[in-house]
Amino acid sequence: MKTRDLILFLLLAIGFISCEENFSPKAEFEDEYILTCIIGAYSPYEKIAPTVEIFHTYDVDGFDPGVNSIDPVLSGAEVFLEYSNENYFYLGEDTLMYRVEDIVYWIDSNRYGNPRIVYRERSLPYHKNQMYLTATLSNGKVLSANTKFPKGIFFDYSYDFPHGITPNIEQWKWGDYWGIYWNPVDFHLYFSKLVINYTKKLADGTLQNLTEEIPLEMIDVDGKVEPIYPTYTREGILEYKFDAMDYALRSISDGDPDKENYRIS
Repeated sequence: MKTRDLILFLLLAIGFISCEENFSPKAEFEDEYILTCIIGAYSPYEKIAPTVEIFHTYDVDGFDPGVNSIDPVLSGAEVFLEYSNENYFYLGEDTLMYRVEDIVYWIDSNRYGNPRIVYRERSLPYHKNQMYLTATLSNGKVLSANTKFPKGIFFDYSYDFPHGITPNIEQWKWGDYWGIYWNPVDFHLYFSKLVINYTKKLADGTLQNLTEEIPLEMIDVDGKVEPIYPTYTREGILEYKFDAMDYALRSISDGDPDKENYRIS
């Protein structure tokens, strides 16, 4: 049999055995609880600051999850973090409210207009051994997870900024970017984000806390300059171009003539 005839026969066979299946971008709903924990570590000599959030899955009519009106965030849980050396730590519930004495300046709210509820502890000892997280919900259900704390991601830079980040440097020597480097761990993915924290003074005199993400670089797309932001990477390198930093800084107060209302924190 010729090769051409064999290929034709295989194509016909595949056509006969294939079948039509209904496809839906929406999976069958499962009533579940979701426990997430982010642990911040800044150096091997400092404390860690775990932050836990708990959610309840929800379903909606149609395919748009944005139409949901029931807040999936759960409060009232008892959350504990345990090390393999049997040290227990309680993570207290917090609404991420910033206040000075009795004055509330801002509340970190979610898209449902409710305070963002987390369970956290600001200062726990740094350990490289196994960690166990347990959350007992108000309905008695217990959620648990465990992980081994990584060695830590500690950063090096193309050069330090003793007086803040500025493009007014000798670019023939240092280049047109600020580089951030670390030693990557095998099989780990890194989702990195560099943000500017700032406040905006509103018409009633209160301060609104906001952030602006800095893109890695600016590229030309059909004659229009567009920002490119970091996605996931396995490499231990990020290099932020100065023109991208300028773009982020301009975006903070773009279109507002009252620049004095903005403060970089």
